[in-house]
Amino acid sequence: MMADQTVVACPRDCVRKKAIAARFSKACRSYDETAHIQATIASDVRDRMGTIQGGALLDIGCATGTLTAKLKTFASAITAVDISPKMISSAQSRHRDIQFFEGQAEALPFQNDIFHLVYSSMALQWVSSPGLAMDEIHRVLKKRGTAYLAIMVAGSFQELISARAAASLPDTVNSLASVLAWQNAAISSGLNIQGSAITSYVDRFSNVRQLLRSITGVGAGLSLANASVKPLNRTKLDALQKVYVQDDNRLFPLTYQVLHLTLEK
Repeated sequence: MMADQTVVACPRDCVRKKAIAARFSKACRSYDETAHIQATIASDVRDRMGTIQGGALLDIGCATGTLTAKLKTFASAITAVDISPKMISSAQSRHRDIQFFEGQAEALPFQNDIFHLVYSSMALQWVSSPGLAMDEIHRVLKKRGTAYLAIMVAGSFQELISARAAASLPDTVNSLASVLAWQNAAISSGLNIQGSAITSYVDRFSNVRQLLRSITGVGAGLSLANASVKPLNRTKLDALQKVYVQDDNRLFPLTYQVLHLTLEK
């Protein structure tokens, strides 16, 4: 078995990690039917991988395993990890030819130098430290191994942030690391940047309720830094919809700023 069975001490942000895990576990049933933009971004990561083939591949932040299964053409063996035990249980029951483990990106439960490829799409933005995450990716990669990453970065969800401010509602968008923070973390860990690009992905909705469900339905949601903020009631939802800036087709846009990184050890 690839996984190191040593118990990893809970980091200082243990409460935050438990909250994240609980959210994703709660979203397990709705994830696949809600994660449309996530699927598009994952497809773009696979396109960047081209025809590359490696021996062992690690997927960090695998969720239900649906997108992990699409990586089979790139590796002879796939291992996946996720912070949510319910996601892992669901994924393992449906994809028995893939090894799934519960764990965190900042403390991967694997030995050194065992993966030819590391893949992660729309998961690393949840880490508390880009530096720790990059150190771990460097640690588990074999020499000359490659990492293909898609990370949501600062500048995302500006439409929602502006609308909440206009409606005098508290900001609930979680803080995201910058592009430069991720690039610097990769370099500091000893990884070489082979490719770096920012892509804007815009999802559009017929109303604000649908827009907010697209976030909560994949396990995101209210700010982790302000647990006292409650979900919006009908009056506040209507107020938010009135001030939300629509596009030319009278749809409600939500923009994801995503950093695509290709790294080599």
